[in-house]
Amino acid sequence: MEPRSPLPWLHIAEVVAAEAGARGFRRLGLTGTRWLVDSEVYPKARGARPEHVRPARERDEINRIIMDELVQRRVQARGGRPCFSR
Repeated sequence: MEPRSPLPWLHIAEVVAAEAGARGFRRLGLTGTRWLVDSEVYPKARGARPEHVRPARERDEINRIIMDELVQRRVQARGGRPCFSR
């Protein structure tokens, strides 16, 4: 799609990778939905420089928080009781 666009594109992964490289960061920690973290969006940006670290044990919980609490607005109190919902 980018080659056909009459306007320039901004790819957030490329911008993040470029800025991290310019600041001298050697590793980036990826946090996001399971689909983003499992994808190659960030590692493909700028030839995987800097290195990208993906959460392992926390991946499902991070995805649940994003999709259930942020997207669906169902915030869970500690212990699993809803403390806010729409």
